[in-house]
Amino acid sequence: MSRKTQAPNERARTSFLLYYQLGPERSLRRLHQQLQALGVRISLATLKRYSRRFSWQQQVASLDAEAEQRRRERSLQQVATMLERHAQVARAVQGAGGSALQKLMSSDRRLAEMRPSEIARLLDLGLRAERTAFAETADRHEIAVAIWNVVISDIVRLFKKVNEEPDPGVRARLFARGVDRIVDEHLDHLMREEG
Repeated sequence: MSRKTQAPNERARTSFLLYYQLGPERSLRRLHQQLQALGVRISLATLKRYSRRFSWQQQVASLDAEAEQRRRERSLQQVATMLERHAQVARAVQGAGGSALQKLMSSDRRLAEMRPSEIARLLDLGLRAERTAFAETADRHEIAVAIWNVVISDIVRLFKKVNEEPDPGVRARLFARGVDRIVDEHLDHLMREEG
């Protein structure tokens, strides 16, 4: 690549990065104003040309989708970590409660001194613990559903993108490759977490 070609490409790339950093309220006009305020001499027409030539809108959509994917993955990981922490605390509390209950049950005198309301309370706590254990299984199911929701939303986004292609054969190949990529990414992510 010649120096003449390289300089505008670098300038376009730098301009794009500044454009992207403007966030959801970004516009070429706003970018132009900011560049002018920084003393960068560039016309709005040049920025428009860069935007078309280097597909800035597609790049923004791609970067936003990647950021959203990372946010969802972090969120799912945080939920899984929280549930595991809660399960560890629950097991510790159940262990302490089980030891105390064994001591109580081994003493006929203590057991005989228990009021009916205390016995009912013990039964209620046991039933709640069982329901909570069952709910943790449901929470894991919810996590699996959330992961599938991420995969499905990625596939829907891909479907919308490839439908812009007018040729059905090319569209089918793009979709198949895209689905393969999405599945591979999510499998790689799951394998890293399990490994």
